[in-house]
Amino acid sequence: MPDADKTARLPRVVILGGGVAGMTTAIELSRPGWRERYESITVYQYGWRLGGKGASGRGLHGRIEEHGLHIWLGFYENAFRMMRECYEELGREPSSPIHSVDRAFERASLFIAQEPRGDAWMPWMAEFPENDEMPGQSVTPLPSLWELMIRGLRLALAFNEDAKMTTADLVPASGVSLRPATAEAELSGVSLSPVAPPPLRQLASRLRELYLKLWYLVSDVRQFELAAALVLAEHMPPDAAEHDPADHGLLLELVERAVERLREMRDRPDDQSNQARREWYLTDILLAAIRGVLADGVLRHPDGLDSIDHYDFAEWLIRHGASPESARCGMVTTLMYDLPFAYRDGDPTKPAIGAGTALRGAIRTLFTYTGAIAWKMRAGMGDIVFAPMFEVLERRGVRFEFFHRVDALHLSDDGTRVASIDLSRQATLRDPAAGYRPLYDVNGLPCWPNAPFTDQLANAVTAEDVESFWSTAPPDGPPVILHDGVEFDTVVLAIPVGAHPYICGELIERNRQWKAMVDNLGTVYTQAFQLWLKADMHQLGCDWPQATTGGYLEPFDTYSDMRQLIEQESWGEGEVRSIAYFCNAMPTPPGVASREDRELPKRAADEVKANALAFLREAVAPLWPGGVHRYPTEFRWDLLVDDDDGSGPSRFDSQFWRANVDPSERYVLSLPGTSQYRLAPDETGFENLVFGGDWTRCGLNSGCVESAVISGLLAAAAVDRTPPHRPIIGCREQGARHVF
Repeated sequence: MPDADKTARLPRVVILGGGVAGMTTAIELSRPGWRERYESITVYQYGWRLGGKGASGRGLHGRIEEHGLHIWLGFYENAFRMMRECYEELGREPSSPIHSVDRAFERASLFIAQEPRGDAWMPWMAEFPENDEMPGQSVTPLPSLWELMIRGLRLALAFNEDAKMTTADLVPASGVSLRPATAEAELSGVSLSPVAPPPLRQLASRLRELYLKLWYLVSDVRQFELAAALVLAEHMPPDAAEHDPADHGLLLELVERAVERLREMRDRPDDQSNQARREWYLTDILLAAIRGVLADGVLRHPDGLDSIDHYDFAEWLIRHGASPESARCGMVTTLMYDLPFAYRDGDPTKPAIGAGTALRGAIRTLFTYTGAIAWKMRAGMGDIVFAPMFEVLERRGVRFEFFHRVDALHLSDDGTRVASIDLSRQATLRDPAAGYRPLYDVNGLPCWPNAPFTDQLANAVTAEDVESFWSTAPPDGPPVILHDGVEFDTVVLAIPVGAHPYICGELIERNRQWKAMVDNLGTVYTQAFQLWLKADMHQLGCDWPQATTGGYLEPFDTYSDMRQLIEQESWGEGEVRSIAYFCNAMPTPPGVASREDRELPKRAADEVKANALAFLREAVAPLWPGGVHRYPTEFRWDLLVDDDDGSGPSRFDSQFWRANVDPSERYVLSLPGTSQYRLAPDETGFENLVFGGDWTRCGLNSGCVESAVISGLLAAAAVDRTPPHRPIIGCREQGARHVF
């Protein structure tokens, strides 16, 4: 098209992929007044539903069938804000089963880490405090890493059973054995001699002035250095950039001395209670993290936490003094490795996650959540997230082209732009003018089905035909080709990095940084299965409240009680009394899978089924003592709800399982040393191309909904060629550096 024609109209935006990042980009670009900036915004999506790795569908009895387990963490401020705005714009009637974001999510504050102790598994129950607030309502900046480190010192002191914080009136706690003379002696033994450099002499003076406060802070002289470190940190400037390195040196020395004392206390008795042992783990981890941040200069490094991302998290903790037992305890395994599938090649013997990414995630998860540490959805991810987003975007005038698979992006002759995009049309609509209507009603809630509505299509297709990368179904007609300057002016590539070798070969070869990202970011298969049972959790022998469990036996180390979904499905009264989701990473062959290996999806699905059957036979008893026969030991297959009323293991055929092996479904890992290869949404190297996805450099650098939302917001800003139009919690205005 001639240049004059290009300037005679507004630009057209094409978004490839309808996952969280792509939909967030569309939401942000289509804010009020968008038609004054763009002629059109069009989302191209293969198959019949949106969601990417977060897609879900409704099956028999309206049951929810997910790609895996999706739990939102309480620090997902950007994601919750976006969903709150969607529900408010939709304005659903109060009689609707889920009419607001407050109804869409419920608190999920109980996590259970399964600890192997001898020949048994012991549950470590961690119930996190709650309040009445909900994420997504505040734009308050995150606390700095320095502020959060102080909180860590407070928590470490609180974890120790001999440390007692007194009330505000400073009445000493009973049993205080620290006398003023002892305090002076202790302080004078921390290398605070008159010949110290001026900053240290000033700190020494400050500590001596504060020793009376320390007298009321600790109940045992063995906690003195830890209390001294806390008081010292609290009296240093709030901006770490204003600290003298010598200040950090003294703080590090105090923490080191505290660790020596605490380790003496830990190492002497061999018969500690489980509570004392676990408190020691957490104290040991906290202090190792604090020592690492100080010793590695993270607070003053321009890359912040990314400066330590070349270490594995547990190995970094051990490097800074944590015991291997603490660094690999059940709670670390559950939160830092199991939930983010952090296993190289999907191999459970190869735990690996960048220390900076993991520490950032731990800090955000534990110290910056709102309302509850985690939130579960009251229906499927598709129902709660993607149906409302689709409805809002369609009302705004955003176009959706379902049944369009992206085959290739081609480079312009001068190598600076995307010149064209090849797509395969998978199905033709009976009524193209009406468009494809993807949702249907389940108990008053708009939902995605688990297969396309064939009555709207001119050609018969199956779910596998239009959603499998390895589908052998022929395209419905000639290729659809989009041209730069005709059908699009800007492209948002919101398809995950695992698919890039197949569809972006020309561009990758032109851009060495993009090639490095593709070559170095690890991706893995994931696996999941869901059960609908006739027995409730009490009958299964599980007497604790609804929880998410991790750190358990492979091949399914993570399990979640999802009983809240029963009322959103369409079962007879009392027919289903509990729902359980299991998931894990799955062993993943190295390299790029051949597109000619048509049997790969079936082999993987058969493997997941075999894994699930073996797990129920051999590993479910510690979780559900009432779910197994004892003599001989066997899972009680009759507990599974089965319309066909099969017998024995055949009843499992009525349940749901899934292997996520398509390139766009593979989970993107945060392996040590790989954050440096991530590119920000505006760093594609091509004038008319923007990235969007949790695989980009977007602040968190980890595979989660919040990362994808942040990336989508940054992608929209890159398309607009302006700074973000609203504060992005956890990201600097320029787009890629986390506040830490």
